[in-house]
Order: sequence, then C-alpha cells, then structure tokens
Amino acid sequence: MQDCQHLIAELRSKLSQIKEFKYEKVDLTPLKQELSNLQNSPLQRESQALECTMKGLHLQQERNSQAFSQLSDQRLKFAKQIIELEEEIEKLQTELNEQTKLEDDFKIQLQSLTEPSKNALFVELMKGFNIKGKLVVKKHGIEDLSDNVDELWEKL
Repeated sequence: MQDCQHLIAELRSKLSQIKEFKYEKVDLTPLKQELSNLQNSPLQRESQALECTMKGLHLQQERNSQAFSQLSDQRLKFAKQIIELEEEIEKLQTELNEQTKLEDDFKIQLQSLTEPSKNALFVELMKGFNIKGKLVVKKHGIEDLSDNVDELWEKL
C-alpha cells in the first residue's frame, strides 16, 4: 500500500510542475480578411475568367459536335435518297428502252400491214402476166389454185 501512496505522491508532484493551460481566444477576422483579399486578387479573378471561358468553349464545342452529327445524318439520308433515285431512274430507263423496242416492233408490223409482202407482190405480178396461180398435181388430176391466191390477197 505504501507503494501506491508513493506513486500517488509522485504523480501529484509532477502535476504541480505542469503549468496551467489557459485558452486564449484568437481574433480570426484579420485572417478571414486576408483570405478574402486573396480570393479577390487579380490573379484569382483572371483564373475564374479563364475557367468561364473554358466552360463556354466546351459548351460551344458540344454544340458544334451536335450540329456536325446532325449534318452527317442529313448527308447520309440524302445519299440514300440519291441511290434510291438513281435505281428508280435506271429502272425507268430500262422500261423506256423496252417501250421503244415495242414501238419499233409495232411500227414494223404496221408497215407490213400497209405495204404488201414480197409474196403478195409476186402473185400480183404473175396475175399481170395472166398466169393464174400454180398447178398442183394431185392423185386424181391437176387443180387450179388461183381462187386461193385471190382470197389471200383480199385478206391482206
């Protein structure tokens, strides 16, 4: 127990040697004022102005990229339309060529209907020489085909 009393006495002597601590209130207003002066300094203002300028440039770049993407989309859409129109023009061109061929064929047919054929001209020429068609030898005899030629000519 004596050891404990001895330890307690030692601790009390050490505590008495420690100076008393007094809390002093420090006035922070000059420090706050100095901080605000630093914040309002020309360098700080210039830094803030540069930050605002950079934000503005970034926004403008985003707008430009959006406009570029819109223009790119429109260009792609127009390219697709051009391809579709070219295909349609090609299809119409082939159809026009087919119609032109049909028209030429119809002209040839019309011309053949309005002008006599070579065979019809030959028959007509032979009629002019008083030759009355061909004579065909059949089993029972010879037959005159002049009536058939006249019928054919009338049909033309």
